[in-house]
Amino acid sequence: MWAKEADEALVLSQTERGEVDRVFTIFTRQQGKLNLLAKGERKILSKLRRGIDLFYLTRVTFVSTTVRNTLTDVDLINDFSVLRQDWRKFQVASWLSRLVDFSLPLAVQEEEVFSLLRESWEDLEKIEKYFQRPYYYFLWQFFKILGYQPEILFSSSKHKIFISSIEGIFSGQTRQLKSARLIDSLSRSWLQLILRGEKEDFYQQPFSPAEEKNLKEISQLYLSFLSLGRDGE
Repeated sequence: MWAKEADEALVLSQTERGEVDRVFTIFTRQQGKLNLLAKGERKILSKLRRGIDLFYLTRVTFVSTTVRNTLTDVDLINDFSVLRQDWRKFQVASWLSRLVDFSLPLAVQEEEVFSLLRESWEDLEKIEKYFQRPYYYFLWQFFKILGYQPEILFSSSKHKIFISSIEGIFSGQTRQLKSARLIDSLSRSWLQLILRGEKEDFYQQPFSPAEEKNLKEISQLYLSFLSLGRDGE
């Protein structure tokens, strides 16, 4: 049994197979993450070459069977060429792609994630400074969409900021967790902007090196915590 499918897709990664084929990992609007075999795509005269590549937004048509999905046609929407021309933007786009690829299983629809990733690539193309902002915005919105939005706590007596989720990944002296991390007041403000969806304000606010480091640390720790949680289920 086979079926012919069509969907919008964001290209997360690509792998060469054999002499002329390529396998693309794509994230589609309606069907989530898929692996797609493009037969003969690496041939110079292949009709598929013009419409699919890393970080492309394209409309794909493919034949789906129980064994594999095989690409038959493409219709390019946006090639996001700037993301491959600027190494800083390429790096951030790669982080986003890997996060989606490693975090989500195959064939699970997540249209909110599709829209968020597309918008983040669009923002990354246009942004002229603070190139990592789209990554942090995507990361914490991604947590929110998947149901892992943290609770942000503030201790006015000690002027310390902490963050907790489930049993408290970040917390104060009341919990005494080994994984406890302080969040400075400005980093707390940045997180609140993100979680409220105030993207433009977050993109434009200047960071000090210390604030950038703090946001990076808590983002990495929270991501590691959630990854460990999934592995242990």
